[in-house]
Amino acid sequence: EGSVRRHGDRVRIIASLIHASSETHLWTETYETPVVDALSVQQDVAARIAQSLAVELTPPPRERHLSSDPEAHHAYLKGRHYWNMLADSGAAQAVAYLGRAAELEPSSAANHAGLARARILQAEYYRALPRTALEAARVSATRARALDPSFYESHLAVGEIRKMLEWDWRAAETAYAQAIVLNPSHAGPHRAYALLLSALSRSAEATREIE
Repeated sequence: EGSVRRHGDRVRIIASLIHASSETHLWTETYETPVVDALSVQQDVAARIAQSLAVELTPPPRERHLSSDPEAHHAYLKGRHYWNMLADSGAAQAVAYLGRAAELEPSSAANHAGLARARILQAEYYRALPRTALEAARVSATRARALDPSFYESHLAVGEIRKMLEWDWRAAETAYAQAIVLNPSHAGPHRAYALLLSALSRSAEATREIE
């Protein structure tokens, strides 16, 4: 659905995407522009609507763990299970399983990125000497990013290392931003970026990210 209102030499266009059977609003956007040429305005707004809808309707990228090794895949899934347990209760098992997955399938960025984040979890909860765990995580994160620079979790892990081990806020922010660009639908990079912004007293930006 849409509406057009004109005042003088400006036009405001409101476009909405509605799920017909439930009458639920899925997406709404407002465009306001000067009217120089009606056809050019129509083309510009149509292109912007198409771009917005592509972001709204395109399915999120699927998890990057396409494994030809059943044992490696099983170890990866077990590692992710333990990594997602409450607080740090599964940290040791996560490191063990994801380390095994990385050994069996060293060409997988997902294995190395997962291992890096599991080691970061150990450092956060002092389940290992933090510097030792983070230095090991840096090796895995760097390897993951080299294997697949388009994988969001590689950049997320690198951002955590830049923040926690190197105290390089600008590099951490860059890495988080890249992770968000690569997978804007995943909560992890937004959460990590929000925590960094909060620590830097950039409260309004932090609130936006965490919301």
